[in-house]
Amino acid sequence: HHARHGIQPMGYSPLGSSFDNRWPAGQSCTLLNHPVVQEIAESTGKTPAQVLIRWSLEKQAVVIPKSVSPQRIQQNWDVQDWSLTENQVGKLDALNADFRYFISYLKKPSNNILWHDGRLDEEGS
Repeated sequence: HHARHGIQPMGYSPLGSSFDNRWPAGQSCTLLNHPVVQEIAESTGKTPAQVLIRWSLEKQAVVIPKSVSPQRIQQNWDVQDWSLTENQVGKLDALNADFRYFISYLKKPSNNILWHDGRLDEEGS
């Protein structure tokens, strides 16, 4: 659908958030710390960030991960010369839990933003 209409999807915050202490019940890890991502990173000899970036690229998404570290910027770029297996892509595809793995740094306690599961994103919950 996107290609037919000349639309190129972009992965906003493709590595998710690092705020482990703010997840609703049932969501206890970040994408970078997710056991499936960790397993694939270990088996490919890549970092979890590289696995997530590579998955996004294989899904034809434009990916712009944020980093200020020159070493991480280089690691983020080093995803061009390898691919994930179909099995690995399938495992990453299955991570969809109708959950927003990104928490905006613009979020304020008074925003009352709903999670995808209909729960209110409240400070301290």
